[in-house]
Amino acid sequence: MALKVGRRIPPAVVLLAAGLGAAAPALRAQDAPPRRHVSWPRFAAGLAVSVAAHEAAHVASALTLGGSPSLRFDGGRPVIESGLDGARHPSRAFTFSAAGMAVQLAASEAILDWPHDGRPAGSFARGFLVGGITTVAFYVTIGRNAKVGDMWQMQEFSSLSCWTLSAIFGGVALSDALRLAFEPRYGSVFMVPLPDGRLAVGLARPL
Repeated sequence: MALKVGRRIPPAVVLLAAGLGAAAPALRAQDAPPRRHVSWPRFAAGLAVSVAAHEAAHVASALTLGGSPSLRFDGGRPVIESGLDGARHPSRAFTFSAAGMAVQLAASEAILDWPHDGRPAGSFARGFLVGGITTVAFYVTIGRNAKVGDMWQMQEFSSLSCWTLSAIFGGVALSDALRLAFEPRYGSVFMVPLPDGRLAVGLARPL
């Protein structure tokens, strides 16, 4: 599957993409496992489980810390409230807000580091990894300043700024994304310059 970026791009970017495109096969060639076709239902299931783990971590942390979690809607967006008194127990409120992304990233690290004996990664595992990466990407970009969002809440109940928190969580997610892109068992994430000046980017179906 590929997405063609229609806007013409500078020659320097084309050369960089060509270099990455040439280097990626070499990086994958060494001890590359046999390729496996992606199962999109399993991929979607892995992504959904990752998001569910995020929300379950919020609920579990609230219950563990003495809160009474509840669900409400903020402008149509579902929000889980901890039931904790952040003014009296800021560290508990911070833990509640951090739990979702922390659990997703911890589970992703476990998947990435689990012994695999050279076998290609399954579609479910890849979906789970993408779920964790995209969730963090949302919270460190367009969701960073939402007052009901995890990043804003963590800033409110700690001495850390949104930028510092973004660097911490975003750095781990970026590391996961690079491993997903370049470790042979996870298939082909590619960026290839086209003759007409466009850039094809996407995920190769035969993984």
